[in-house]
Amino acid sequence: MPFFIAWSYTLWSKFNDKKRWKEPIRFVHFVTQNRKQTFEQIDNIGGGRVWSGVRAKQIGLVDELGTLNDAVKFADKKRT
Repeated sequence: MPFFIAWSYTLWSKFNDKKRWKEPIRFVHFVTQNRKQTFEQIDNIGGGRVWSGVRAKQIGLVDELGTLNDAVKFADKKRT
């Protein structure tokens, strides 16, 4: 068995045991429910990349830009 296949299987086993691969998929699923878009549409935009806040707003990954305090206030309004 070539080294890269054995290494990949070993690496996959470690990640799979810790369920690290399932979290991004779960997050994208949550986003699809709230954005009314398919998994493929969201994954094509985000694709596991890191975006700046400004760029994320430009491509539709976020609705608003703000501070942590803004987010807490928004969550508080949604709660009531």
